[in-house]
Formats: sequence, structure tokens, C-alpha cells
Amino acid sequence: MKIMVTGERGYIGAVLVPMLKEKGYKVVGYDSGYFSDNLLERFDEDYQKITKDIRDITMEDLDGVDGIIHLAGLSNDPLGEFSPKLTEDINYNGTMNLAKKAREAGVSRFVYASSQSMYGVSNTTTELDEDDSEKNPVTAYAIAKWNAEQQLHSMSTDDFVVT
Repeated sequence: MKIMVTGERGYIGAVLVPMLKEKGYKVVGYDSGYFSDNLLERFDEDYQKITKDIRDITMEDLDGVDGIIHLAGLSNDPLGEFSPKLTEDINYNGTMNLAKKAREAGVSRFVYASSQSMYGVSNTTTELDEDDSEKNPVTAYAIAKWNAEQQLHSMSTDDFVVT
């Protein structure tokens, strides 16, 4: 099975890729490479890497991909507030474009990394529940993540499963 990991050189992707390879998956890494110089370790070079912006994904990039684990994007609330428009363009528009092309290319699974930022400031002292707790996204990052999550779930079908 061929799995594309977007944001593969980020703090989650850097751990996930070796785990997938160890389990026998063929991995395609997709990352802009903006922070590659900040990695503590050199990356294993024994897998296909695509270095470009997530907004520039093509059908050719998705050729033969069975599943996507989508981690790419501007990664936190402070960075998102630096340029709310850019945050929306990358984290929402880039995600939706990726998902639409993936579905068109025949990718069958799309895993989207959610964020605790969607809950905003909670008005309760009880533990939050992923499905039942009220969402209150207040930053550009949180709003883009929440909007993308809602749209992605509406795209899910038997042939294109979004989780």
C-alpha cells in the first residue's frame, strides 16, 4: 500500500514516516521543506520525497497513492495570526484542493490531523470530548482547521473515506 504523508518533515511526520516504513508501507513524503534545516536528525533518504507547497499538488503527484495522511500546513495559532489570509489559503484551500484531487485520483483513504485549537477557550472544567464538546475556534489557524474538517467529512463516501 502506498501512503502519502504531507508535512512529512514536520514534528509528527518525522516520527510517522519511519513507523510506516517499518510496517512495510511504501511512503511518499510531501513537504515544502521550509523547516528542513531545523531538523535534529537527517532524514532517511530511502523513500520518495516531493518538495513543494501543498497548494501546488498535481494529479501526477497522487499517481498510485492509496491513502493520504495530511499533516501539512501552517502549524500553530501564533504563526496563523501572522498572516490570516495565508493561513486560510494553505490550511483550508490547500487542504480542500488536495482532498478533491485525491478523490479524483482514486485515493481511497484520507486521514486529516485535527487540532485542539478548534475548542478555543473552554467554559467548562470537565474533560473535553472530541465529538461532543462545543467548538469555539477563535484564531485564523483554528478556524481554517475547523472549516476544513467540516468540509472533508461532507466529502466522505464509501470509495473516499475521510477520518
